[in-house]
Parts: sequence; C-alpha cells; structure tokens
Amino acid sequence: MSILVIAGRFFGWTLQYVPEHPSLSNFDVENQSWLILLVCALLDKASKVLNSFTNNFYVNQDERELKKQRRKQSNRESARRSRLRKQAECEELGQRAESLKEENASLRAEVNRLRKEYEDLLSQNASLKEKLGQLQQKADDPRLDKKERNYSDGNEKNHTDFNAKPDEGNQT
Repeated sequence: MSILVIAGRFFGWTLQYVPEHPSLSNFDVENQSWLILLVCALLDKASKVLNSFTNNFYVNQDERELKKQRRKQSNRESARRSRLRKQAECEELGQRAESLKEENASLRAEVNRLRKEYEDLLSQNASLKEKLGQLQQKADDPRLDKKERNYSDGNEKNHTDFNAKPDEGNQT
C-alpha cells in the first residue's frame, strides 16, 4: 500500500488510486510508520502554514474591507462638511445681497433727493438771474430818474415815503 494512501486514510481523505513508488516498496512496516509520522508532521506543518496564509488572506481582506468602509465614511463626512460650507456660503451671499439691495435703495433715495434739490436750485437760480436781468435793465434805462433807480435797487433811505405819518416831535 502506498504511503499517500495510508496518510490519506489517516486524515480521512478520499484519494484516487496513487501508484506506489518502486523505491518505497522495500520499506518494512516499521519504516513505513516512521515515514507516515514524518508525512503527518509535514502535512500538519503545511496545514498550519496554509491556515496562516488563509487567515492572513482573510485578515488582509477584512483589513481592506475595513479601510474601504473607513474611506467611505471619511468621504461621506467630507462631502457633508462641503455641503454645509457651501450652504453657509450661500446664506452669507444671500444676506450680503439683501444688504446690498437695502443700501442700493437708500442710495437711490438719496440720489432722488439730491436730484430734486438740484432741480429746485436750478429753478431758483434761473429766477434770480431773471430778476437780476430786470434790475439791470431798469438801472440802464435812461428814462428813470435817480430816485426811481434807487427805489428799484432796494435802497429805501433815499426815498420819501409820502404815505408815512409825520414825525410827532417835529411838527411845523
């Protein structure tokens, strides 16, 4: 019987027919049992190494999955912070726009007030220029005598008011 067949039966493996190596047919039972123990020890060691690799594979796979989950969570948090930052910027811009609208309305009201004041001053200036022109015409008119010129100039000291009552202290 082949050593592999014996080892297979020992471990409960189901093996197909494995031909016996010619050099192994000369072993006696004692040598075969020693060889079986050696093969069992090697298989045990190989099994432990294989389990270690398998465990490492699963551990590495678990670590990769854990890293992937952490990265996803980190990305979610980053996206959330980005959304919050963007929302805050939008709110700030909205407040700034509202403030600028109010300032714009205030400035428009000030411009309208100044425009009306300007138009009033232009009208007043035109009226004063017209009066000045009339006064200059009267001053240049040779038909008016000196008294009338002084009266039209607003210099009332030189004019006699005929409607005034006589001075009570100086009655003649």
